[in-house]
Amino acid sequence: MTHAERHAPPGQQALGAVFSDEEREIYALYRRPGRATFSVDAVALLVIDVTYGLLGPRLPTRQAVDQKRTACGQPGWDAVGRIGPVRARARALGWPVMYTRGASEQHLGGATIGAAEANEDDAIVAELAPAPGELVIEKARASASYGTPLVSYLVGKGVRMQLILLHAEVGEPVR
Repeated sequence: MTHAERHAPPGQQALGAVFSDEEREIYALYRRPGRATFSVDAVALLVIDVTYGLLGPRLPTRQAVDQKRTACGQPGWDAVGRIGPVRARARALGWPVMYTRGASEQHLGGATIGAAEANEDDAIVAELAPAPGELVIEKARASASYGTPLVSYLVGKGVRMQLILLHAEVGEPVR
């Protein structure tokens, strides 16, 4: 551990435990000289669309897609195992932890059409179930911010940076 790492604020020390040396070195390549760093107190964790419908069966991707068109299969489930420790660290740092999930055609971001039934595909996987008090954003579109209360929530919490975790979705560009 370098002198700077030993004397960094506790939150930044904790980030070192989340990211590998290689990831921190790559991140440093993009840092602008002389630019202020962010306070880790102004960070939130957003876990995007880690649902049964988008992960699908625990099979190689091509086989998973044969069973469920939206599935990414085993690579998505592998990502769940990597997201868990990052989420635990975020909680330990007191960061807001938020999740997104899709809304069915009957349940569009907080509004329902008739008596909407729960859709198992839109449920967040049990391994990453939100804790009481953690925000779950239901979204009608691919964007977590379009037509949702996300921005208002972040502003209200004083968040200036989001750490976004997701799995690779089949056929979907990551925005």
